Amino acid sequence: MFAFSFPNSPISPFPHSVIQQFPHSTISPSVNPIASHILPDHEGKLRLAPQFFIIGERKCGSSSLFRYLAAHPLVLPGVRKEPNFFGRPQAVHRADFGKYLAQFPLAEEEEEATLIWPELDESGQLYEVPVTKARQAGIRYLTGEASANTFCDADPALVKQFLPDVRLIVILRDPVERAFSHHRMLLRFQEEGRELGRKIKSFEEDIEQEMMAEGAGECLAPGKYIDNLQRWDAVFPASQRLVLFASELDEHPQRVMDAVLAHIGLPAWTYPPEDLRVRYNVAPASSCPAHLRTRLRAFYEPSNARLATYLGQELPW
Repeated sequence: MFAFSFPNSPISPFPHSVIQQFPHSTISPSVNPIASHILPDHEGKLRLAPQFFIIGERKCGSSSLFRYLAAHPLVLPGVRKEPNFFGRPQAVHRADFGKYLAQFPLAEEEEEATLIWPELDESGQLYEVPVTKARQAGIRYLTGEASANTFCDADPALVKQFLPDVRLIVILRDPVERAFSHHRMLLRFQEEGRELGRKIKSFEEDIEQEMMAEGAGECLAPGKYIDNLQRWDAVFPASQRLVLFASELDEHPQRVMDAVLAHIGLPAWTYPPEDLRVRYNVAPASSCPAHLRTRLRAFYEPSNARLATYLGQELPW
């Protein structure tokens, strides 16, 4: 199985010494209309294979969306929200895929599932906490993942090769706010001692450099959503992907979850309103400087216009 440590990072696992639990809900075994997707891992053990995949984008609310999905009574999470299997640069082969599958729950097992969850504390420091979920005998469970860099960094054909029927979910956010939040994440990684391959400077310095490179770079490029959406649509049929907006998840979370569950094929589930008010992996509040916001809005205007036309709807930012 893959090692789950963060390289060159001082994060200590479970510093809060608390094991959290997903709410336990008893449900009829006949409720789930979908058969579990089961495949052997590298040791021949039968595993639930991902049937939904939140492929991106980073800093757009994928953590909250994944936690809401994992709380559904017919969903069992894997060990990690973001295995990042398809975004790895090295060649992917069948043996690696078996190790990837080993991160998901066993198909025939009654022990609880445990998700190792990364979370930010009030100061913006990352810590990890295990979150357990009880299993009910006789239930056909589904599993999935949310490696949010997949949308921008992975080859859609590779995902199609290994998970041809997976239901894709993309959640998007105002690209200006996304870029600012992404840069703050990189600064935090640098402070934690992670090896990033370059020195992260101020937001203004870094985006100036990326603009000079016509938007090529890790902060600005992911926000040109239309380019990546068309890449994925060229490989997967539109019926297999759902596009969401972070602002809608904030304002109408139950409505969004209804759409997500329908897309996956899971039965509707009414979440306790207080559960949908919790936001996960939210950094301490900060704001993009006004003059940079103006420049970035102009930078993203062409790609935003193309995205609105492609989706046939007005964008919420």
